[in-house]
Amino acid sequence: MRRIVLVTLVLAALVGSAVHAQSGTYTGVSIGFPLLVNAHYGLEDLLAPGVDLRLNLGGAALGVGGYWVYGGVLGADALYRFGHEDEARTVVPYAGGGLGVVFLGAGGGGGGADVGFALNGAGALGVEYLLEDVGLFAEGRVNLSVSGGGTLTWLNVGFGVNFRR
Repeated sequence: MRRIVLVTLVLAALVGSAVHAQSGTYTGVSIGFPLLVNAHYGLEDLLAPGVDLRLNLGGAALGVGGYWVYGGVLGADALYRFGHEDEARTVVPYAGGGLGVVFLGAGGGGGGADVGFALNGAGALGVEYLLEDVGLFAEGRVNLSVSGGGTLTWLNVGFGVNFRR
């Protein structure tokens, strides 16, 4: 699993550096529920006009009564910006989806930690409010994770900020 994560990070860095000069970029963070913290790096118009590639890294942890549940996700999304040809717009809705790798774990109460990995697919629908080089956004996601132990579906709602270059 470490090799998959390492290869994904190296490929993301290579893609990002190769197209940095050809496309606008943005970095951002969001806070939401249940995946509490998410950081991302986006490349505008990379796949087609109005279609961005966004790389995501997120995680969450919750401790209750000496027990811990934690998780994280590493993935990439393709997002279509509606009305992208109108550069004067300040409100830009978007939709898309992507794939990633999820890990979930639990432990505590004197016992060891159990960690499991799954392949994750997600669909996203959001809106961004642009203020010069900063964008405030709200986004909803539907996630489906599949592993040898079965499937898990969950909703995620987040609010965040993008810093554009």
